[in-house]
Amino acid sequence: MRKLTAVILILLSLTGWGQTFIVVGSIASSQYVCTSCLSDQLTSTPPNGTAPTYQWQSSLNNSTFSNISGATMTTYQPDYLSATNYYRQMQNATGVFGGPAATNTVTLTVTNTQLLRILQNDTITGLACYNAIDTLTIAEDNIHAWRAQNGAHVTMFVGQVIQFLPGAHIDSGSYLYAYTRSSIKAVNQIVRLSRKKVNGIEMNKILKVNGVKNY
Repeated sequence: MRKLTAVILILLSLTGWGQTFIVVGSIASSQYVCTSCLSDQLTSTPPNGTAPTYQWQSSLNNSTFSNISGATMTTYQPDYLSATNYYRQMQNATGVFGGPAATNTVTLTVTNTQLLRILQNDTITGLACYNAIDTLTIAEDNIHAWRAQNGAHVTMFVGQVIQFLPGAHIDSGSYLYAYTRSSIKAVNQIVRLSRKKVNGIEMNKILKVNGVKNY
């Protein structure tokens, strides 16, 4: 009887009976990324338990994942990408059973850039990336207007200056990412023509334009 009891206790221990199973956190978030741009930093929430540990992993096919060397913090900054990559995090902790376990997977979708100097007479409803050696002028006038509609993701990576001229429309629900190579400043710090406006909103110092999230 004692032997049977011992065997049962061992089996229960091996199966984790009576212990708390690990509940992993989540990572965020999927993004559209230009070949010449860095993505936003990936972030994670911790699992249950104490003293959590983290290991970021990446994959090119969303099937076979490999550890990223040195990526063991709660956040991770991907390097410049030339192809779409998938990311997840393996999490473990003390006081819980079943780890390490994988979080959800996020996708960084990579698209090629278009080399332009003047961006006009175009309506964007999806994904668009623009690259300019020196200055990128957005919309020449109200006749040749440029518009990012709800759901559009627009990335601009420019040498020196991004000029938003009258006629440019950035609808609520679209996302505008704009950078300059000279200083790698966020869009609200990019040099603009001070007398110009977009939808009546001065572009000298902005954090949002009609609800658009700017970086």
